[in-house]
This record gives sequence, structure tokens and C-alpha cells, in this order.
Amino acid sequence: KQWYQRRVDGVMYKPDISDMPGVASDHGVTHVPLLARVHPQDRILYQTERYYHDSFGYDIPISKNGNYVLNLKFSEVYFRSPNQKVFDIKMNNQPVIVGLDIFNKVGFGTAHDEYVPFKIHESSLLIGDYKLAFDGNLHVEFVKTPYDNPKVNALVLYEGTLNDVPRLPAIQNEDEDIVQEDI
Repeated sequence: KQWYQRRVDGVMYKPDISDMPGVASDHGVTHVPLLARVHPQDRILYQTERYYHDSFGYDIPISKNGNYVLNLKFSEVYFRSPNQKVFDIKMNNQPVIVGLDIFNKVGFGTAHDEYVPFKIHESSLLIGDYKLAFDGNLHVEFVKTPYDNPKVNALVLYEGTLNDVPRLPAIQNEDEDIVQEDI
């Protein structure tokens, strides 16, 4: 399997794990070739995805204390209206994003990133005001709701704070006004 290097920040992305639950889909490659808001070299991150008819997740080992940001990458390449695909995201069983509707946030065929800052301190995972026991593995779970299937296009873990994480450019509407996303 090949690694994919992102042009903007040099992050090396591993290929998805083929034996985990869910479907690895490249639907966006042929159906959304001109994905908005992302450099052409990086489109593949947002055109491919893993989804599942139930909740699913990834385990990420973290061996040292510090500040981190989990960057979750999404784009809606199938549905063309809101409230069709809505799901939640948990970290070590703590809800961190509730009711994510990618289409409602950015529309069809547009890159969208979610950022979750947290801290590891000794045997604790600190997310916002929550302090959780931490055993060395961060479990990121994409949680099924009544609105279709949870999905993720890509994810990356950065060491540091939100100020250290590269961001997508602001969304521009048809009048070329800049629209800022809520983070």
C-alpha cells in the first residue's frame, strides 16, 4: 500500500485499514472530481471515505504527555440536501461532535475539517472540561444515528494547539464574500 503526502503541510497519510468494519469508498473520485476548497493534489483525501451501517472507530496510540489536535476531514459526495447523513463523534467514549451534518455545514462536494483539541497528562485525557482515564490509546468513534451511516474521509493527529494546525481556506459564497466556519 502506498502512503499519500499532503502538499500543504507534508503530513504522511497511511492507507485505510482494509480489514476493519465498513466500506472503503472512492465514490467521490468519479462523482466529484472538482472538489471545492482544497488544492487539487489534496482532493483524494476528501474524495475517498470509510462508512459503515453501524458505529465504527479507530485506535490511535499516544505515548507522551502534551497538547494535541485531532483533525477530522470530511466532504459530502453522495447526498445533496441536509439531514440525510447526520452522525456523532466520540473520543474515548466522550461525545466531542454531536449531530454533524456535513452538507448542512458546507454543502455538496466541499472539503470540511473538524478540529478537536485535547491534552494528555499522565494517565488522563483532558477534552474541554472533561477528565477521562487514558490507557495510551485514543479511540475515535463515528457513531450511527437514525440519519444514514457515519463516515470519515481522513484523520490526522497533530501535536500542539489549534494555532499549530493548518486550516482549510475560508468558504467563499457566490458573491465572493468570505464565510467563516464555526470551529
